[in-house]
Formats: sequence, C-alpha cells, structure tokens
Amino acid sequence: EQMVKKKRDHLKLDVDQSKRVVLKALKESLPRRGKVLEISSGLGLHAVWVATHLPNITFFPSDCDHASLHSLAAYTSQEKLKNLETALVIDPTKPNWWLDVQEPGAWTGLLSANISTMSCWPLTEQLLAAADHLLQPCGILAICGQFRAEIEEDDDALDGYEDLVVSSRNGPWGLRTVESVVEMAEGMSPPFVLAQSVALALDYWVLVFHKDGPPQFQSRPSSSRSRSRPMSADPAESPEVGFSAS
Repeated sequence: EQMVKKKRDHLKLDVDQSKRVVLKALKESLPRRGKVLEISSGLGLHAVWVATHLPNITFFPSDCDHASLHSLAAYTSQEKLKNLETALVIDPTKPNWWLDVQEPGAWTGLLSANISTMSCWPLTEQLLAAADHLLQPCGILAICGQFRAEIEEDDDALDGYEDLVVSSRNGPWGLRTVESVVEMAEGMSPPFVLAQSVALALDYWVLVFHKDGPPQFQSRPSSSRSRSRPMSADPAESPEVGFSAS
C-alpha cells in the first residue's frame, strides 16, 4: 500500500501549474471574444480559472455527474462571474450528444481535460465529431491531460503505472499517446491541425487544434521522449517543447 501511495503521489501534477498552461494556450489561440464549451468540467477548477482571466470569453462548463454539477453550481454562484454560464448537462458517453447542443457551427472553442487522453477510442471519436459539428471555421479544440509516453528499455518502474491503474478499473480505457490523438484529429475531414502543444511534467500535455487549420501552424510532435520535458511553474518562462512554425 505504501508503494502504491508513493507512486500515486509521484504522478500527481500541480493543478495550479496545469491551469496556468491551459489558460496561456487559450489566450494565444482564441479571438478576443467568443464562447467556449468545456466537456466534463468536474469540480469546475478550469471553468472558474479561465472565465476569471478571459472576461470577454463566455464559458460554458458541462458535466453529467450530479456531484460535479452541484459543485459547478456552487462555484458559479460564489464567483458571480458574468461570463461563466450555468453548467450544461452533457454526457460525452451518449452517442451523438453534440446534436443536443444549441447553435452548431457557432462555438469558438471546445475544451476537454482528461477525456481523450485516457478514455476508450469511441469517446475521442465522438469528441472530434462534436468539435466538427459545433465549432465555427478555424475554431479551436483544446485537449489536455496525461498521455502515455513511448516506453523505452531504460524507463523506471513508474512508467505505465497510471495506464495500468486506469485500464484495470475501466476495461478498454487507458492512457493514449500524443501521436495517436494527433493522427486521429488530422484524419478528420476537414482536418483538425495541431497548432500548439506544450508538455509539462509527468507527460501532461496541452494540445490545441484548429478546425481547418490556422493560417500558420506548427508541425506535429516527435515521438522522441526527450521532447516531453517538464516546464517551470511559470509558463511565461517555460519554452514550448520543440515545435517551430513551418
């Protein structure tokens, strides 16, 4: 039990750090005004953080879990943010869930944390289909979470631990590689082009895709493990990981 706890503690990511990096990525990708839908907002940490720092972006959190919806309602009421809307009830496991979302083709962005990174493939396929249906041209899809690194012979015993825990609890679920999600996104018609990617510690990535592709975009990440290096606590002082405009 102590070994399991130690491994879990080792794999914990600084939530504040991840929020700052997600915010930075959204600031650099979103227009000055618009509306963003977050899928599976959980307790609402990203929702409140982003809405607080992007006052011209209307933010719509969502979830299907009653406890999470209660937390989101409490957050919304407490913070009194004019641009943070009441949480929508959205179940991303429901087939074609995006057909129930109003104003298709008019959304500026979609944010998804820890869904495509560890869920079964049909949920990732549904997320991309939803983005295609809901986003306006050149709208953004931001995906963040812990991905599975390429396993090398000299990796330590912690590699693949989180993947083992997730898959053992959820059957077909398990951590995905960055490359597999990028490949699926680029295979859409029209394609979702990877425009920004940032790596934090413990293989936590923030990926930003543009529907149809932005005017200038960056190349996909290499599978090299060396590119997955941790950032400093201040994203403004942390270089992005190995991507240059093509």
